[in-house]
Amino acid sequence: MIKPNLVDESYYYYAPNKTAPVFFSIAFAILAAAHLHKALLYNSFSFTGHHSIACALFAISFTLREYGSYHYDDISIYTSSTMLMQLSP
Repeated sequence: MIKPNLVDESYYYYAPNKTAPVFFSIAFAILAAAHLHKALLYNSFSFTGHHSIACALFAISFTLREYGSYHYDDISIYTSSTMLMQLSP
């Protein structure tokens, strides 16, 4: 059985990846801009406005996850990234 890469004195159960959050943060920021552009173009904030907000929250949460991958012992970063990730959908 493969054991997870555990880190001492960490709030994460595993050692967070250091490259994936960068990719997803950039991807969700681009998607947020695209949804905001479409909402402005077609004046449909009631239908697509929440998509841009959700993408922005995902981008912020992945940015915090990237910061948290280097600072394992900061509970506020861990809590903020987890709560924003859960709040976005």
